[in-house]
Amino acid sequence: MRGRLYALPAGYPVLVVPAYSILARGSGDAIADVTRQETCETPAASPEGAGWQDVHGELQTFDDPADRLAAIDALEDFHPGAPSLYLRVLLPVRRNAEYVAAWTYVGPS
Repeated sequence: MRGRLYALPAGYPVLVVPAYSILARGSGDAIADVTRQETCETPAASPEGAGWQDVHGELQTFDDPADRLAAIDALEDFHPGAPSLYLRVLLPVRRNAEYVAAWTYVGPS
């Protein structure tokens, strides 16, 4: 994906991404968010932009994504509609030679 990595003063890593790359924003309805991910049209390529770089990470999939997404939201301190350390957004990420939509936790930009 395209973005920038930073370390917060408390030592936590934070990813900031360009607003134009966000396909959707996470909600409090994990089932709806899983459906959104499954039906999202993913661009053939991640947009290029000045100052953004390729950020490498690990792509995980789950057999029970609706349950896992809510649990990971709690772990990442994401609370839709309330103050949160991170935001959950749907981004195009490159997996081998193709792009897929993946939920990612990012800092406010």
